[in-house]
Amino acid sequence: MLSGSSNPPTMSTADRLTESGYVYLNRYSWFKYLSYIRTIFGVITVFIAFSAGLDALFSISSAPLGVYLIVISIPMFLLEFGRIIRITGGSLCQVFSLVLDFDRWRRGLFYCTLAVVCFFPSIATVYGRVAGCFIFICGVLYVGKCFQKKKVSTFIVDPNIVIPPVSTSSSVTPRIF
Repeated sequence: MLSGSSNPPTMSTADRLTESGYVYLNRYSWFKYLSYIRTIFGVITVFIAFSAGLDALFSISSAPLGVYLIVISIPMFLLEFGRIIRITGGSLCQVFSLVLDFDRWRRGLFYCTLAVVCFFPSIATVYGRVAGCFIFICGVLYVGKCFQKKKVSTFIVDPNIVIPPVSTSSSVTPRIF
């Protein structure tokens, strides 16, 4: 007859892990290309908005839209070319720190709000509507940046926790009658 085993409970390696922080990883492997797509699309959008502004400025009935598009092209240029500002560093970086921190959903909401004026029927032109669509899509891409990465906890093995040795022989031997 076999008696119950009196082995101590074993501790696995997972019990020794301690959370050490976190990292941000892309949710899907193809999300790593979204940053490049968003940047290229944003630069193209700046040029389209500026050229649509010039086109509308030469039209008598759409001159207010032309002025508007040229004026909003300036902060869009600063937002999209922020990487150049970061490269130069120094005092220029300190002056534009507000612009450099204006990213993700704030920039997306700002772009989507700017795009609304491009669709007013009294001043809209075809090229102005195209610029409005580009500005709106660029805003949606920046809002989507919030969902591009996920926060994943990192763990390390805690050296303070000792794993008790596992005995290979049983302390209770079976009896044979």
